[in-house]
Amino acid sequence: MLFFYADKKFVSLLVRALKAFEGCSGLQTNVDKSVIYFGSVQSEMQREILSESGFVIGETPFRYLGIPLNAKYLRVSDFDAIVDKMLTRITCWSSRNLSYIARVVPVNSVLIILHTYWAQCVMLPKSVILRITHLCRAFRWCGDVVLSKAPLIAWDWVGKSKAEGGLGIRDCRTWNRATLGKIAKKEDSLWVKWVHDVYIKDQEWWNYSPKRYAGWAWRRLCEVKDQLKEGFEQNNWMNGTYRIFECYKWLQGDGTKVDWCKWVWNNFNIPKHSFILWLAMHDRLRPREKLLKYDVCAEDSLLLCGANIEDRQHLFFNCTYSQECLMRIAHWLHIPNQNVCIDEVWKDWLRAVKDKVQQKVVLAVLACVVYHIWFARNTAFWQKAVIHPSNLCKGIGRVSMDRVKQLINKKWNILQFKWIHELCSSIPN
Repeated sequence: MLFFYADKKFVSLLVRALKAFEGCSGLQTNVDKSVIYFGSVQSEMQREILSESGFVIGETPFRYLGIPLNAKYLRVSDFDAIVDKMLTRITCWSSRNLSYIARVVPVNSVLIILHTYWAQCVMLPKSVILRITHLCRAFRWCGDVVLSKAPLIAWDWVGKSKAEGGLGIRDCRTWNRATLGKIAKKEDSLWVKWVHDVYIKDQEWWNYSPKRYAGWAWRRLCEVKDQLKEGFEQNNWMNGTYRIFECYKWLQGDGTKVDWCKWVWNNFNIPKHSFILWLAMHDRLRPREKLLKYDVCAEDSLLLCGANIEDRQHLFFNCTYSQECLMRIAHWLHIPNQNVCIDEVWKDWLRAVKDKVQQKVVLAVLACVVYHIWFARNTAFWQKAVIHPSNLCKGIGRVSMDRVKQLINKKWNILQFKWIHELCSSIPN
């Protein structure tokens, strides 16, 4: 891309430079692929420039490295390309039977990455960010482009880090602001030099205030600058290295950490087990206590035991059915189980073993217990059949050991191998 003033003198110099380049390198300008874009230039001057250069006039906005460029502010419709790309990807994925937790991967690695590239180049309008968020949320919960049912948990929670109880999906608006902070560090950029020459002039960037008649995009950029000023001062980004991810974490703030994240996101867990466990820890599963409020069922008693109200606390693990399953699995793992509260039982099991690999295996088995109890509850609700605790525990043992066998590596010691072999040979019957 070459920039010049709308003047015949500059055009003639540009043409001479192109011919000199052709003579030195042998590379000739392709007239069919070269166009001129004008901004606020009179029609008579445009005709003279076109006649002098031999090029044709191009229409704005045009794309450069995938981003639309215009002499005026970009309209919302100019951002349809990013939305269309997301729609194409989601339409392709919707035909695949992806689980809830499996959809997090394409959302973070594909959909959000498409947004990330644009976010580093332009300030996205709120309506565009809202459309992107709606698409990501719809695919996350429904596997489609339209959100056809109420999400199990608020999107604000989903956007938090896993250590804070979320899924780690980036917040588009916050990331857009963090990426624009790098402008303050790119003093050699042509656009930054132009901004200093036209808008800032002799003022200092961090103390600059836009004029009332300035455009909305420039005013919003200055608002982002004011929001990031404190972060630049606190984290020494003025003189040090600016990292977008660090700024993103700073904008999110210091959230409350949850101690159960090491259990839920244990890498020995089966992904679908982690997702059900994550919902259980947030109390976002839908037992009969909640379904009764929506008139989905006629009563709220637990189908597995028929005794108390079916809520999170009773299902995990105050119910006699779930307690029996928990005791069988604890006996199989040689763990003295004393606590029957889902918020505390994992801590007792973690303290019962000292080896790091054994701790991960124990936590994975406990996550498997939570998943299968919820599976047994759904079987009783929909199929009117209660799985016997012995059969359920047998399934828990087989599934969890199959998962552990896939993760065996050469770093394990002989005692760990013997312990796993002992568990595999004594799966509960």
